[in-house]
This record gives sequence, structure tokens and C-alpha cells, in this order.
Amino acid sequence: MVESLIITLREGVEIALIIGILLVYISRLGRVGLRKAVFAGLAVSLVISILVAVVIERLSKDFELLEG
Repeated sequence: MVESLIITLREGVEIALIIGILLVYISRLGRVGLRKAVFAGLAVSLVISILVAVVIERLSKDFELLEG
């Protein structure tokens, strides 16, 4: 349980860094209008990730088969 929490926190920090770097790059280019596209992509990826996790959880009865 603790391992999953640590991995989740690490991945969250990594995506925050990537989004931050991308937003700074966009602002330095002077293309501030693209910020909406970055946040829209982030929202879509979050929704798809949650949906895939729910589908996998409902379909998997045997976790050992899923891990293999």
C-alpha cells in the first residue's frame, strides 16, 4: 500500500514538472493561447486514465493473470 502511494506521488510530481515546463515554454514563445490546449489535454488524459482503470478493475477477476 505504501509503495503504491510513493509511486503515485512520484508520478504526480513528474507530470507537474512536465506541465510546468511546457507552460513556461509556451509563454516564452508568446503563444499563451495554447495554454487552454495543454489543460484540455491534461483533463482528457486524466479522464481516459480513470476510465481505463475502472474497466480493468471490473474485467479482472484474477489479478495474477492481469499481472502476467
